[in-house]
This record gives sequence, C-alpha cells and structure tokens, in this order.
Amino acid sequence: MPFLRAPTPTVVYLDADTIALRNLDALFLCDGLCGVMRHSERLNSGVMVLQPQAQLFSDMMSRIEQTPSYTGGDQGFLNAYFSGFAASPLFDPGRGRLLSESWARPPPGNATGGAAARVRMGRLPTEYNADLGLYVLNSNRWMVPEDELFVLHFTLSSFKPWNWWSSWIISGNMERWQALRRRLPGPDTGPSRLLVSTLAAGPWLLFALFMRRTPSLSPCLRNLSFRRGAPGMSGALALERVACMPWVILLAALTSLCLAVGFAVCLVPTQVDPMWGWMLAYEWIAVSFAALFGASLWAVYQWGFGLRQAGNNISSVEGDGRLFLAASAGNLWQQTALAFGVTLGLLGILPWWSDVLGLKSFTGRLFSMGAAIAPTTLVVGHLLSSLALSWFHAGLSMVSPASPKLKHPV
Repeated sequence: MPFLRAPTPTVVYLDADTIALRNLDALFLCDGLCGVMRHSERLNSGVMVLQPQAQLFSDMMSRIEQTPSYTGGDQGFLNAYFSGFAASPLFDPGRGRLLSESWARPPPGNATGGAAARVRMGRLPTEYNADLGLYVLNSNRWMVPEDELFVLHFTLSSFKPWNWWSSWIISGNMERWQALRRRLPGPDTGPSRLLVSTLAAGPWLLFALFMRRTPSLSPCLRNLSFRRGAPGMSGALALERVACMPWVILLAALTSLCLAVGFAVCLVPTQVDPMWGWMLAYEWIAVSFAALFGASLWAVYQWGFGLRQAGNNISSVEGDGRLFLAASAGNLWQQTALAFGVTLGLLGILPWWSDVLGLKSFTGRLFSMGAAIAPTTLVVGHLLSSLALSWFHAGLSMVSPASPKLKHPV
C-alpha cells in the first residue's frame, strides 16, 4: 500500500497496466497528493504521487469498511475518501515548482474529514495518464499531442497489452509494451517454449492421425461417386425429409464455431507473443471446428443410412436442382475438404477486413467486420448446407458405412 510509511518521502505510484514513455522525475515536485482526473469527476488511481504517512494510512484503514466504493476496489474508495479531489487546482510539475508553492490557499475540504482534510491535493495534466480507452473510442486520437505524453495507461477492459488477442484493437500501442517486455527477463522460459511448440504441432499431429485412420474407417466414402438417377422415393418427398436440414446445419455450424473459438482462447496461453497467439488460435479453431462440425456431418450421414435401413431407398432425382446439386458433387472427401477450406478461410479473414481496407479505428474495424458478416454467412451457409446434403445422400446410398461395397449403377 503506497500510503503506508516508506523509506522515501515521496512515492510515484503506477498501475501494472501503465508504461512510462518519458522521464517522470518532475512528478517528485508534488509534496502532497497528485493524480489525474479521468473522463468524469473521478480520481484515476492508476497514476498517483503521494507522501506516505502512517497516520493517514491508519485513518484510511479505520474507515475502509464504512466508506462506499463505486468500483468495489481501491479507486472507488479513494474517490470517496478524498471526496474533494475534483475541486483541486491543476498542478503542472513541468513548471518546476513544488505543489505547496503553486498556490497559497488551503487544500479543498474532504467530506470524510480526519487525516484526509489535511492533505494538500493537485490535479496532474492529462499527459501524465494517457487513457487508451478514450484513445480507441476517439478514433485513435489523443487529446494532446502524442509526443507530449508521459504515461500510457491501458484502461480498455480486458484488452491489456499482455493478452495476445488485444493486438486486434490496440496493436500500435501494444507494441510499445511488447518492446519493453522483450528487454526484461520474463516468462519466455524453456517450459513455456515447449508448451507453445507442443500446441503448434498438436493440430498437425491430429490431422495426420485422422488421415491415417480414415481409410480403415470408411473406404467406401473415400471412393464414393453419386449417380444421376435411381429408383426410389419421389424428389418432392425426399426434399420434404431434408427441408429443415439447412437450418439445423447452420445452427450446428454456429455452435461448433463458438465452442471452437472458446476452446482455443482457453487453450492458448494469454501472455504468449501476439503472433504466436493468433497462429495457435487459428490452428486450434480449425481443428476443433473440423472435429465438432464433422461430428454433425457424421450424424447426418447416420440419419440417411438409418432411413435406408428402414426401407426408404431415397436417391437423387434428375431434374430436382437442389437435391441433385448436393448429390452430384463427386468425391465426398474432396467436397468436404473444399468446403472446410473455404469456410475456415472466410472466417479467418473476417476480423481483418479493416486492415485489408486500411481502416485502423475501432469504429472502422467494427463496421468492416459487420459488413463482411452477411456475405460470409451466405457463402458459408450454402457450402455447409450442400455438404450436409451430400453426406445425407451418402448415407442413403450406402449398404453399410463400414463396408467398401458400393451399389452398382442401374
């Protein structure tokens, strides 16, 4: 606690999510309590200059249970304890004068009274607490010239500079923090490098294992080709059976994608380098989505196979465009690989359309991604629905999913 007795008469306190951009020695001219106002009449406790006093600390501890805190933490408590801080005059340490020399009048009153009433207070200029949240919301513009900033404060919720996903919004300013991090001894140890290497190789090993086991699991599906027509249930009745399939498949795809993204974000270490973080996330999203949505396709296949086992010999009917389009796609695995590749490619580039278009602001990123969602959904929905129909028809056309025997054309 910086308000406790310290070996130095003055303490400059910086939050863990701040970095000093320039020399801060001038702050030691504050011989009271100095802080920066945020975007309201509130003291931001992320950057403070104070003189530790045992009496002040004891008084604060005696009032902590009775004093309300609008944040539930230290900042809310300090604003309630030093309730007169908003009325404090502006103190500019760049002028080279002590806080006590800047004005000849007593400090503003504090509602709490006690030791707080005897603390001289002053507001620091904005450049001593560059609020990154306001910068992002203001279309990447600072309220003062950038070369005049002293302290950069990463206030944007969970988008902290040590979280790899933050680079999507704060890439430029995040690089400042990353550059300082690379100069310091940190978590980049042998075990952490081994973990990253294992996570990077994991999806490829799973893919190789899948390709190795695929021939033994379903040799008939690998070589399956569909016929243009065959005796069976009428096209109208066949379409009636699968009319709800596109919506079910879209729901399955959305669920699979959400689960895959959540799994990848939880799996990738939060403090990994942003480049590695995005690469690992994309790898595990791809393999997780393929596994989850692949299970949906297998369920659709089993549905079709179950109908056939029940005696419903449904096959494509020439002239029925929608069902025939799905049934005449050729090799099922080639169609599946193409659909998954295009889907993952479109979804992968979705967050980065703003960079392609040269839009750097937060609003530009949101609008560009929002504008790309509709066409991406249409293309992906058509691909996955057609793919599901192919798997459904494959189930109708097979004698057994574990047998390489195919039904010969008539």
